[in-house]
Parts: sequence; C-alpha cells; structure tokens
Amino acid sequence: MMYRLAAAYTVHASALRKRAISRLERIAHSDPEAGDAVQAAIITAAFALIAIGVATIIGNAVLSKAHSITLDTPNLNTSPNP
Repeated sequence: MMYRLAAAYTVHASALRKRAISRLERIAHSDPEAGDAVQAAIITAAFALIAIGVATIIGNAVLSKAHSITLDTPNLNTSPNP
C-alpha cells in the first residue's frame, strides 16, 4: 500500500512539474520583454528606498543642528570689561 501511495505521489509530482515547465515556456516565448516591467519596478523601488534613507539622514542632521541653537539673549546691562 505504501509503495502505491509513493508511486502515485511521484506520478502526480512529475505531472505538476511538466505542467509548470510548459507554462513557463509559454510565458517565456509569448513576450520576451515581459520581465522588463518587473525589473524597472524593482529598480525604482530601490532608488526610492535610497532617496528616503538620504532624506532621513539629512533631516536628522538638520534637526540636530536646529536643536543645538541657543535662543538665550545676552545680558546687555553688564559690561564685558569690568
């Protein structure tokens, strides 16, 4: 019984593999430039992530510089030379 089940599984897996290969071959032969859209989307997403990273770094630098500015006014009533 176990051998029949293993044989049935092997035949089923082989049929699925053949069906998947034939489908991939049809897709590959139908439009040779079909993968260009996916490649362009991946590259665009990568550039967007890089731009977000650079904007974050620059924004953090500007904010840290802005937080280091003191807004205290000097005391004008005392003379600097005693």
